[in-house]
Amino acid sequence: MQPNTQQPTGDQQGFYRPTQPAPFTGQDFAADAPETQEVVDPKASVSWEASEYIHRAKDAWWTIGFIIVVLAGLAISIWLQVWTVVGLVIAMALAFGVFAFRKPKIKHYTLNHSGLTIDDKTYSLEDFRAFGILTEDAFFSILLIPVKRFMPAISMYFAQEDGEQIVDILGSHLPLEEIHLDPIDALMRRLHF
Repeated sequence: MQPNTQQPTGDQQGFYRPTQPAPFTGQDFAADAPETQEVVDPKASVSWEASEYIHRAKDAWWTIGFIIVVLAGLAISIWLQVWTVVGLVIAMALAFGVFAFRKPKIKHYTLNHSGLTIDDKTYSLEDFRAFGILTEDAFFSILLIPVKRFMPAISMYFAQEDGEQIVDILGSHLPLEEIHLDPIDALMRRLHF
């Protein structure tokens, strides 16, 4: 299956755009790597800024559909007289509404051999067991998979020109795994979140 290489739309401003039309995958780096392990500079560091997620504009039809789903959920819950579900539907509707229209923040990332810093928070690379590369539209992101079961994975968007250096640093500490979106993430993307 070929990744979607369509160009980002105006509502996705603030993201890096790839400088080349060719899609970026982890195999791009693996194919160029020599058979022997390359010595990576222990002082190597890369810094970049990127939006925390891709913001997709919601049109009037999206909003109307959202309202219909919420009202249907409320009507069924009230008809069945399940009052806890009524409260849950209202809470979920408020949370979805806030996140649907919230603009993403620009985050500053610094990666080196001692760890990863996102804004003011620092993570040790030992906190992660592997990493993977995802493409979304024409954007690239790295997903760091944590060692701890209940620690959330960390997703970072990056520019294609920074990709090789990021993968080199991470690859000297963590294995590269092929990863896929879980069903919830795939559903959220279909819902334009």
